[in-house]
Amino acid sequence: GEILHISKGVTGNSVIEFTRNASNSWIGVGDAGYLQSGIAAGDFGIQAEGALWFMTNGNNARMVIDEANGNVGIGTTNPSSAKLQVEFATTDGVMIRNTAASGNALLYLKNPSRQWELYVRGDSAGAFANEFRIDDGTSGASPFRIQAAAPSNSLVIAATTGNVGIGTTTPSSLLTVQGRGEFQGTASASYLLTGNTLQVGGFASVAYSRFGTDATSHSNYITATNDLLISGD
Repeated sequence: GEILHISKGVTGNSVIEFTRNASNSWIGVGDAGYLQSGIAAGDFGIQAEGALWFMTNGNNARMVIDEANGNVGIGTTNPSSAKLQVEFATTDGVMIRNTAASGNALLYLKNPSRQWELYVRGDSAGAFANEFRIDDGTSGASPFRIQAAAPSNSLVIAATTGNVGIGTTTPSSLLTVQGRGEFQGTASASYLLTGNTLQVGGFASVAYSRFGTDATSHSNYITATNDLLISGD
């Protein structure tokens, strides 16, 4: 049988109340609205006049609910920075995991007018399986996606300069692409637009720059320094 059994019958509050001076705390099952509106009959509650501490392995604090603002701290006894504050000094982390093969692991970020979603797609999502995405949950758009097994240095933003590198860790310009780059579009809307200088150059070993799709062997060519200027509209 039970070591301790507290019962109040059909009505009333089956609680243990602790009193110290003018402070009262309780734990147990109360009637509807007991000490707090919104509590339903049969709900289990813990009420503390101060902060609520959860400790294991002796007096090691594992989780604290702050008295002043209700912030929750894991790994800290002073969660003053956010509603949920997690601190650790090891290689541990915070995990959101969906064990279903077709399930997504999601984190929702929402204000009154917009919702954003960070998540990893499930295994059965076809071509998008296991990819990481940032979705606009309000419009349904997926503006940022990283597919599973993407190579290292696919996208790098350099410190200090903010230069963007694709395929390189040392982008020397605002955008540096290591390898082949393409601009794709429809037949009438596929172009490169620059508002200043366009420089096309090749490497020293049998390299060339080309406009158009014809072959590279031509009888007419320009090879001198500063040998071509196109000006005007």
